[in-house]
This record gives sequence, C-alpha cells and structure tokens, in this order.
Amino acid sequence: MSGDETTRAAYLQERERLLRTYRQRLDEAPVADHEAIWQEYVEGQARLAQRYNGRFSMRFLLYCTEWDPHKGGIVAVNRNLAEGLAEAGHEVFVRVGHEVTSYSPGDRIHLIGPRQYDPGRGEQEQLDYDGEELPSRVDAIIGHSRYSGPAALRVRDQLYPDTPFVHTIHMVTGALARVADRPDLEVEFEGIERRMTAAADMVLGIGPVLENEARRLVATNPGDHLPRVASIIPGVPFEEQRLLPWDGERPRNVLFVGRADAPQQGAHHAALMVRRLREEGLDVRLTVRGAAPQILE
Repeated sequence: MSGDETTRAAYLQERERLLRTYRQRLDEAPVADHEAIWQEYVEGQARLAQRYNGRFSMRFLLYCTEWDPHKGGIVAVNRNLAEGLAEAGHEVFVRVGHEVTSYSPGDRIHLIGPRQYDPGRGEQEQLDYDGEELPSRVDAIIGHSRYSGPAALRVRDQLYPDTPFVHTIHMVTGALARVADRPDLEVEFEGIERRMTAAADMVLGIGPVLENEARRLVATNPGDHLPRVASIIPGVPFEEQRLLPWDGERPRNVLFVGRADAPQQGAHHAALMVRRLREEGLDVRLTVRGAAPQILE
C-alpha cells in the first residue's frame, strides 16, 4: 500500500470511529442532549479534516429549485444536507432556480443561480444548464425527486459524464396523483422516477418508508442496472406516539403538521374531519402547524 493509500485508510478509520461514537452516544442520551452531541460530532469532523489538510474532503453539486427551507420539505432536506456536508469538511455547490443575492450560507457552500434569471418562469424550468459557472470537478451530483432530478441528471450527462449521480426519493411515487384522483399523473410521475433510478449510481430514500419505495423502483425497473439504495434518517426521533389519557371531559386536541398552502398536504381534509366530529357533538380542536406568517389569514 502506498503512502497516500495508508494515509487515506487512516483518515477513513478515524472518520468511521467518530461516526460510531456519535451514533452510540445518540442511542444512550436523552433527546434533549442530541443537539449538543451533534455539535461535538461536527467539531470533531472539522478537526479531523483540518488535521489532514482537507486532502480527503469531497466536492458535491446539489440541484434544488430553491434554497429557502420555508418553501417545503424537499428544500429543507436539501439545505440540511448541504450544511451537514459542509460541516463535515466537504465543499458544496448548490444550483438553484432563482436569483442568488450577495447572501452567503457559509465558506464551504456556494449558491449558483441561473445565468439569466427570468422572473416569468418557474424555478424548476430554470435549473437546466445555460452556461452557468459550475465547478470544474465534483465527486457526486445529487438531485431531488422529479423536481430537480431530471436537470441534475442532464447536467451530469452533459458536463460530468463520469461522475456518480445520486437520486433522492421524497415521496411515495404515486401518492400525490392518487390524492388528486389523477391516474394519468401517477403514470407520468412514476415514469420520471423510474428514469432517474435507472440512471442513478445511488438512490436515497428520506426515511425507512421511502427507502422501501426506492427499493421497489430499483427492483422492478427493466434492465440489469442495480444502484445502491440507502436512506437519510430525518432529524427527528422515531418513537411510539404517547397519547394523553382522556376522561371525556376536556377537549380533544389534534395537531396537524404540514404546509397549509399546499392542498395535497391534507390540512383541508383534517379541517373537514374535525368539523364533522364537532357536528356529531365531540369537542375537538385542530391546530395546523405549517403556515408562513404572511398566509395565516
């Protein structure tokens, strides 16, 4: 083994040890301590990268319609992923479909907007390559579902043909179309996801349910290509729901978490159900957590 290979092996060993220690501490610590443990882990990763002079850090190109995490779950996952990679010592380039101001999200994160932004077009349309100053070399390209996955794949094929492509699954493929009672959309959406998984080197599911959805798509795609499948566990604890005892006297409180401005999220259906229960004489109150201040009215 050469000197570089020995050094890289030592670096990977230390990185894995840090990760194992972090996971063990998370398993043993109360939820209230998780944020402090995460910060210690991030600081440890940064010290490790510094000790090796950044020799083994990677460069990632992420594609997402927007950077602002208040716009929805996909955008929030992309931003958290970008920040996590940067905190671990990697360099991250994020191609978005809107104008990029002078705001900088950090030394290791670089936002790249359209070369010529057109306010009359949607963010998704403005992700296609049009001569933007993208990095000359990256180690992986990451796209998100049907929203930015196609544009990420096209730029991979056009500019980075030998670079691994990672496709991220954010929803059960046909669920939105079934809620909208649009079987035509279900066929269209599944076709897009299948094209992405058929070309991907890795497919990520957000959480265990979507990891299973990714495995379904990979296993039932035609051809012999079998990308690796993994999951990203969201930053929330998975626990059994603990319901407060109810004596029949106090109101029943229902909490709905989801964007109120997106019909497919289900807030309207939750309101209809609660209204029906109230009409039947049950004292039920609904709280919707998921509206930006400007749309509360």
